[in-house]
Amino acid sequence: MKKLFIPHAILVVLTLSAGPGFCQKLTPKTQILHSNVNGGRISLKATKNIVAYKSINSGSVDLIAGQEIAFRPGFHVANGSFLHAKIEEVESLNNQTRLEEHHISELDKAVINISSYPNPFESSVQIDYWLPTDNVISIELITVSGQRIRQLVEAQHQGKGLHQVKFDSKSIPSGAYMCVLKTPDERLVRKIVKK
Repeated sequence: MKKLFIPHAILVVLTLSAGPGFCQKLTPKTQILHSNVNGGRISLKATKNIVAYKSINSGSVDLIAGQEIAFRPGFHVANGSFLHAKIEEVESLNNQTRLEEHHISELDKAVINISSYPNPFESSVQIDYWLPTDNVISIELITVSGQRIRQLVEAQHQGKGLHQVKFDSKSIPSGAYMCVLKTPDERLVRKIVKK
C-alpha cells in the first residue's frame, strides 16, 4: 500500500566500489530530511520511504519514494518555496547489493501528524492527518480567539494510517483559523489561512 503524508530527510548518498576506479551510486531504501532548506534545489529519492522533519524556508525540494513520504511535526513549507512529493517506483541501480536501512525510531512512528493543503486556501482546503494507531478523533475549525466555526469530524473511530477531510470554506470570511485535531490523549493545532 502506498502512503503519502506530510514532515524532513537526511541527505544520504551511498556509493559502492564495483572495481578499481569505478563507483556506482545507489538509491537508498530510506532518506530523512533533518535540516532546514534555505535556498537552492534539493532532490531526494528512496526505494522505500522518505521522512521529513524540518522547514523549507526557501528554494525547491523534490521528494520521490517508492512507498511512503512522511511529513512529521516541525515540517513546514514557507510561502514562495516549492515542494514536489511523488510516490512512484524507484529502483536501486544494483539490486544485488544489500543496503543498511536507516531505522525510524518507535517514537517517530507513534506521532500523530496533521497538515493542510493548500495553505493559504481560497474556496476549499484538504486536511490530511496520520494516526499511528486506531483512535477516536474529532477535528474542528476555530477562530484564533477560540470560537468554533465548523465541526469537521466528531468523535469518530478511525484506523491507523493516513486520513483526509475536505472542507468547503466558501461560507467563512478571509482570515486566520486553527484546525484542531483531538484524541482522548492528545490535541494538535495547526494554523490555516483563508485568502
